[in-house]
Amino acid sequence: MNSAITKTLLALLLALRELKVPLTTDEQLVLQDVGQQLALDPNSIEQLPCWTSSKHNSPVALVRQIQNNQKLQLSFNVFRDFQLWQEHLPKLKAAGSISILPAEEMLELESIWEEHGNVLDLIYFYCHGGLEEMPKRPYLELSDERIYSNFLECYESTWQHHPLVFLNGCATGDYSPESYVSLIDDFLNAGASGVVGTECPVSEPFAEYYATEVFKRLFAGEPMGQAMLAVRRELLQQYYNPLGLVYSLYAAHEIALACSVS
Repeated sequence: MNSAITKTLLALLLALRELKVPLTTDEQLVLQDVGQQLALDPNSIEQLPCWTSSKHNSPVALVRQIQNNQKLQLSFNVFRDFQLWQEHLPKLKAAGSISILPAEEMLELESIWEEHGNVLDLIYFYCHGGLEEMPKRPYLELSDERIYSNFLECYESTWQHHPLVFLNGCATGDYSPESYVSLIDDFLNAGASGVVGTECPVSEPFAEYYATEVFKRLFAGEPMGQAMLAVRRELLQQYYNPLGLVYSLYAAHEIALACSVS
């Protein structure tokens, strides 16, 4: 095992030792699996979906490049009661040459996707997310309404640039056999090149920091998998914080922008 991976795993162990609240059994198992994957293949952090789907009639080819132009088009969809989102936007703008299309409510989102869908490069949800108790169905929550799978199924995609979808909310990528509907699958069917989701609830300060650091690297031309891995290591080695592990990439780890925007 090379020294970089050894340092990362040691940092992870130190972080777990210093936790104020002990990990649950399920959390311990998740971290154990991630550690094993990191040791086996340190350069790849893509995570295969934990379900099988009948929505794809034939194997779907992995998209490895987002077809952006010099000015990246970003659909920013937000839950307005979050405290840090207005501070988050200037950081994104400073990270590169990007055009941000904000939507706080469902009608705004629909209008943006209708008008700009064919040029979107990044679709970013900075909002609530989760799984309803009854029925077991995942959702994303904007300021006025929740987005369910049926909304995306009805949406006729014009996502020609194969945008990457980043779901920066609580448990947006955490699915089990109890949930037979997948927002991730729906985004991929709509033409997305991949989806980033979380495996458990995350606090807004951490979610805001993590996304900012990952986007800086993505905008500079780094592949998404490499950017996520680098931020994970920084959090572990500098702050003894293992929470970067809760973000999963459902895509080819080498997915990147066609041209850098920073």
